[in-house]
This record gives sequence, structure tokens and C-alpha cells, in this order.
Amino acid sequence: MAIGEQIRAQDNRCTADPVFYVEALERIRPMGTDYNDNRMNHNHEECETRYPDRPDPEEWKRLNELDGECELPSHISAGGSVERWKVIQACFTENGCKRYLELDGHNLRHYFGLRIYAGTLNRNVKMLEI
Repeated sequence: MAIGEQIRAQDNRCTADPVFYVEALERIRPMGTDYNDNRMNHNHEECETRYPDRPDPEEWKRLNELDGECELPSHISAGGSVERWKVIQACFTENGCKRYLELDGHNLRHYFGLRIYAGTLNRNVKMLEI
């Protein structure tokens, strides 16, 4: 099926002149805990950072409680992080994004999440000409 027909036939997610993005969730760290709510604990001996959602939520909870009591072990530091969605790839169709993830998704494992997001090319004359 030609790309023009795929664009016309797809679900546009109620978006005028859609463009689809593969986005990855980045965590920018370390940040001071006074400046955000996204907590993390870093183990300097194991070079591992723990977040509420991974790699071990129970260990994170235990360390966070120790931090609240000012009793963190000396090799562990508490901090914060900022999360943002970063565009990795743009495609004309949602299926293009899915295909991209099939072919190259293994290279995106270090991110904290992936999603397909619908944006718009509305009023972008040059892209709409394509």
C-alpha cells in the first residue's frame, strides 16, 4: 500500500494532519531533592540508582525511609531527578513507529519508558506538500 493511502486510511487520533513520534522517557539526574518530587537513591558501591518503580521498589522504599530518618548508609546518597519525553523518531504513520520499534527498539532499553505520540503538521506547508 502506498504511503499516501496509509496516511488516509489510518486512525489519526482526532488530529489534523498527524505526524507520529516514538518518544522515550528520560530521567535527568542528579537534582537536589528540594527542587523536585522525583526521588532516587544511588548506591556508589554498586553503581546502581533506585527509583520508586525500579529496579527494586521494596529496596527503594526501605532506603527512602532511612533517608527520612537521616540514617542512610555512607555509600548511598539521596537525590532527585527530572523526567521528560524525548522525541526519538518521527513517522508519517503510527504503523511506521511500530515498525521502527520492532527494528530498533532493542537500542532504546536504557530509557525508562517508550510511547507513540501523535503530533500535528497542521499549517506546516512544506511537510503537507510531501
